[in-house]
Amino acid sequence: MANYYHGAAYATVDVADVQEGLLWYAWASRGKLKKYLEQDVCPALERYMKQNRPWQDRTTTAREGLKADVQESGNQKSDDYQIGVRVYHTAYHNGFPYGMSLEYGSYNVRTGRKNRPYPILRPTVEKKGQEVVEGMYGLLEDVGFYG
Repeated sequence: MANYYHGAAYATVDVADVQEGLLWYAWASRGKLKKYLEQDVCPALERYMKQNRPWQDRTTTAREGLKADVQESGNQKSDDYQIGVRVYHTAYHNGFPYGMSLEYGSYNVRTGRKNRPYPILRPTVEKKGQEVVEGMYGLLEDVGFYG
């Protein structure tokens, strides 16, 4: 609506529609990002870790324990929402978690020496992180505004 006051014209705009559109775009964008991370990124990271592990498989338990998943915090419809990908080890043997000892090394009580680490988690993030970000380019182009 245009108004005139002392020879000047100004317009008032109802921003409710704009705010609603921006919120809708944020929700849709977050949904697409989560789907991309869950369906494309996590399986690719798991595959990479399993194929490029630096240790020799003895039982396949450690290899099968390499996992990647999506981590969310906050409410998806609020400003404090965060989403990311976590890579981790879930390998257990006789109730003992040994994935982290592969990753960081461990102290061998029998020999009295520290076992050599065989890291795969951090090298995966360092090598594949840029590819994950590049995969997001164009991801949100077709979210669009519908009104």
